[in-house]
Amino acid sequence: MSKPWRWIASAAAAVALAGVVAATSQGAAAPVPAATPPGSEADLLHDAEQILIGRCLAERGFSYWPQPRDPVPELRDFPYVVDDVGWARRYGYGSALQRRFDEPDPDDSYTRYLRGLSQDRRASFLLALNGRPGGAGDLVAKLPNGMEVKRSDSSCVSLAEQRLYGDVRAWYQAKRVTDGLAGARAALVLADPAYADAVRAWSGCMRAAGFLYETPDDARAAVADGTAPGAFDREVEIAVAEATCAVDTGMAATVASLDRRYAAVVTKDHQVAVDTRARLQAAALPLAREIVRAG
Repeated sequence: MSKPWRWIASAAAAVALAGVVAATSQGAAAPVPAATPPGSEADLLHDAEQILIGRCLAERGFSYWPQPRDPVPELRDFPYVVDDVGWARRYGYGSALQRRFDEPDPDDSYTRYLRGLSQDRRASFLLALNGRPGGAGDLVAKLPNGMEVKRSDSSCVSLAEQRLYGDVRAWYQAKRVTDGLAGARAALVLADPAYADAVRAWSGCMRAAGFLYETPDDARAAVADGTAPGAFDREVEIAVAEATCAVDTGMAATVASLDRRYAAVVTKDHQVAVDTRARLQAAALPLAREIVRAG
């Protein structure tokens, strides 16, 4: 799930809407797919979609506050190893940033609104927003890992996408597939023997620095509880060592090279979805500008 939708779900979770929040790993969302347009255009499309969702929910008797595309811009994704020493020195593994991402401000208007709804009305709100899959008209997509996912075509999210992109079924398939390419790419990187070699060199560097971790995942697991007394200082210490060793041993360069190589592989394997997403996004920009201008 992308950042904006995890943010919406998190706001709902703040008022005990069980089962809505997607599990998130420490760090950030998956890397942005290659088909995503440059920042300003991606922001424009996001903002237009948020406005359309708000209009749809208003027609169904609900209020809505458009959510930011990137609510915690400092939060970064390091899918293989933290390799930015300066970032690690400031944020550790980003646990405090992740909490900001997962736990929206309880005093903002959106959260207060959701908290004020009765249990039945909150359920109705989520049903209007996301729909309930199982209908004959469901949007269906097959992910790169072979799984099939569905979403109601009558949800406000689907109707907003239909208005913005036109062919909502082609959009849903292309978006879900391209959103899954980061995971497919990472799986290929992690399975490459060069990655295993890089991890062994990194682990030796960490051992010399006094940290007995075989993998970056082991290092992050050691600081899983970021709220305990002194935990953040320890998190920073380990994260800085991780990043330093990633750079000094060449692991950072290795995984960057592997990531680029396998990005090309998965993009080629799913070129139709990548091209479809890019085409629909480009075509939607004029309408998005009109929607945002109208507010």
